[in-house]
Amino acid sequence: MTDPAPGSMSGRTVVITGSTSGIGYAAAAALGAAGATVVVHGRDSRRTAAAAWQLGAAGAGRFVPVAADLGSLSGVRAFAEQVGAAAPGGVHVLLNNAGGGFADRELSPDGVERSFALNHIAVAAVTHRLFDGLRAGAESAGVPSRVIVTSSFMERRGDPNLDDWSYERKFRQVAAYCDAKLAALAYSYALARRWEGSGITVNAADPGAVATRFGVAAGGLFRVIQTVGRPFMTGAHSGAAPLVRLATDPESAHTTGGYHNRSGLARSSSASRDPEFGARVVERTAAIVGVD
Repeated sequence: MTDPAPGSMSGRTVVITGSTSGIGYAAAAALGAAGATVVVHGRDSRRTAAAAWQLGAAGAGRFVPVAADLGSLSGVRAFAEQVGAAAPGGVHVLLNNAGGGFADRELSPDGVERSFALNHIAVAAVTHRLFDGLRAGAESAGVPSRVIVTSSFMERRGDPNLDDWSYERKFRQVAAYCDAKLAALAYSYALARRWEGSGITVNAADPGAVATRFGVAAGGLFRVIQTVGRPFMTGAHSGAAPLVRLATDPESAHTTGGYHNRSGLARSSSASRDPEFGARVVERTAAIVGVD
């Protein structure tokens, strides 16, 4: 399938978590070229500033660096405050793209295993923290603001214990990642149902198997998978295509609650689509994030 040309994003503000490299960087470049103001996010302030400068030097668009560690709720709060200052007119698109996989079990400051904290809890917390900005963006543009969650086909292998997101009993790197991706996808479906008619749409995008720095940074089995499978993986630009399409396509303005890959609308796992499972994920997430 040929990548669609992005629609005009002139006058729109896009926030992309995890956008200093890989899929997030490619999406930032495409959306900036379409005329958007892009909030570029990373954990390290120097690297984030450098990425924003490189994006601006390479093409059109305005790129604003915002650095914060989304692995903790306090980091999410700091991020949301900076986004509010950088986007006083509201947020039109939020791409929840930051993620990671960790070879060793370690807990976030909030008591959640780090993979789960970054790949799911941060997605929920960032989205809720930016709710007012998303609503303001929808009002200013006259069309719904868009929340897009970077998912993964690996969610099909997820089977999270909803009573233990610290993995106190058993931890495996890839399993924790798959569990978190499944939880985040189920949560996005539940949020799409809850926010329908609010002026905010919620969709998930699966970039497929992409050759980025993710596996190298993650270490462990992920590094092996990335090394062995790299010749068969697509590039960051292709991986970013479904995110860019969901962010820009005028025909997707009111689309919500979907799972999209590079070919278009797709079908995720039966577990992710189970409303009962989604409700349990929402309940457990709310207890950690502190939202009703």
